[in-house]
Amino acid sequence: MYVGVDIMLCSYGCGNVSEYSFKNGKVCCCRFPNQCPSVRKLNSKNNSGKNNGMYGKKHTDETKRKIGVKSKEKLFTDEYRENLSHSLKGNTNRLGIKHSVETKNKMSEVRKGKPLSEKNKKGISEALKGRKFSKEWRKKLSETRKKLFKNERFVKNYRKWISQKPTKIEFIINELVSNYNFEYVGDFSLWIDGKNPDFINKKAKKIIEVFGNYWHKKEDEYIRFNHFKKNGYEILVIWESEIYNNFDNVKKRFYKFLCK
Repeated sequence: MYVGVDIMLCSYGCGNVSEYSFKNGKVCCCRFPNQCPSVRKLNSKNNSGKNNGMYGKKHTDETKRKIGVKSKEKLFTDEYRENLSHSLKGNTNRLGIKHSVETKNKMSEVRKGKPLSEKNKKGISEALKGRKFSKEWRKKLSETRKKLFKNERFVKNYRKWISQKPTKIEFIINELVSNYNFEYVGDFSLWIDGKNPDFINKKAKKIIEVFGNYWHKKEDEYIRFNHFKKNGYEILVIWESEIYNNFDNVKKRFYKFLCK
């Protein structure tokens, strides 16, 4: 249908001005006909309730598996991603619409503890490079993470996909402390007010932290000390450089810590 000289209305009956033309001679307001509001409404009507071929039926587990395999093959093709990207450009379906608090909470619960793919991790890392965050933002992030690690479901899932094992220096310290009722809990099996210690003697309320020089700063020692102290624990921090350079002194510090 023509309007004026150069303007044509969508051939699929939605009344919008067309932007795309197809080989069959029809024109459409969307890149793909099934995205036209009129076609979507018709498809919804034709596929709902008893009009749906699967009404009252269920897919078998084998069929679900096959659908999943085919979907993955399709989703990861460059052609599909490019088409999807083009189709979403300028999409204003949810413009100005915000999720309710209930919906946000549901989405949050579903994602809690789920691992990111290596591609996602790389993308996030690249996006954050060179960025500087305010003290307010870092404080807010810290508080959010503390809340997460107090959630049993999150911790359980996090521990499952992390599969944390003792490091080389933790193995060395374990040989020293295991005979004195200290157990290794650095695999996220124990949390104290949102923080996970490396070794703990629950009866004596003593904690040992093993710090790698590359991963930790001196201020981390004071942060851990204050955190566990307010939760009723004494703490001994052993640095990687001490273990390799003066292990005899590490032993003396440990035995002195035991006698406190």
